[in-house]
Amino acid sequence: SGFDRARIETMHGFCQRVLGDLAFGTATDYASVLTDENDGTRRQWLRHWFQARLDKESVAAAQRLQARFVQGGKATDFELKLLDGPAALADARPQDLQVLPAPVGRPDFEGAEAAYREAGATWLAAWQEVRGSVREQVRLDPVGFKSSHHRSDSVAKAFAAWDVWTDDVGQPKWLERFVPEVLATAWQGDPAFLSQPFWGACEGFLAKIHAFEGARAQLEIHLQQELIGAARSQLREDRLARGELSFDDLLQNLRSAVESPAFAASLAEQLPVMLIDEFQDTDRHQWAMLDHL
Repeated sequence: SGFDRARIETMHGFCQRVLGDLAFGTATDYASVLTDENDGTRRQWLRHWFQARLDKESVAAAQRLQARFVQGGKATDFELKLLDGPAALADARPQDLQVLPAPVGRPDFEGAEAAYREAGATWLAAWQEVRGSVREQVRLDPVGFKSSHHRSDSVAKAFAAWDVWTDDVGQPKWLERFVPEVLATAWQGDPAFLSQPFWGACEGFLAKIHAFEGARAQLEIHLQQELIGAARSQLREDRLARGELSFDDLLQNLRSAVESPAFAASLAEQLPVMLIDEFQDTDRHQWAMLDHL
């Protein structure tokens, strides 16, 4: 009875109607305007946020973050697209970002970089001092290296790269193949070759490189976690200040409202039967809302 008088609505249309009819119970501005123009405003916000965030960093850290997250391309490409995805998801589906890595504090990036550059200068000076004798020992030893990773051409390429190495290019070529632990199994020639202090310097420098790379990764994660937190609150607050609601705001607002047992019970009384067409297209957030009813 009364089936023909039943409402037929899209999911977003249903949310919009309930939020409008029950605005006071959902803390929704009844005069809000629905908008789907989110990409442009979000990207404008992201540009301002990212620049303000860089302004707080040291020059070295800002350069690193800019190199990591600002991409070139066509004039129509958005240069911060690596950050736009997390920002959009944090705004549209904040529940999808509940499971995140533990908060990462800002690392001592500057200290790690200074230690890396200092260790690099020490290592390079040591290499320049011994490179002639090292090459000579490798050339003259009748046995030398017995490792597929230490073929004569590979060793020569590594040593040639070390000759022109600068700390701006990162880890010296194949440095990890010349630490004492690896050399102990790879070098089968004169044992005196292994006793050179330079190989210990390689190991020490590699540790500083790994520490610097870890600080760099932490710096990037820290920025992205700050971005998610800012996007979750600021983008929505900006829309509310403009009197706007996005399609995802409709879902979020009603889902939050029906978590109140009293509100859910009151709404359920008005909806004795609900038929959901194409149920396989209902995502878990929509179902979480409907399940309360």
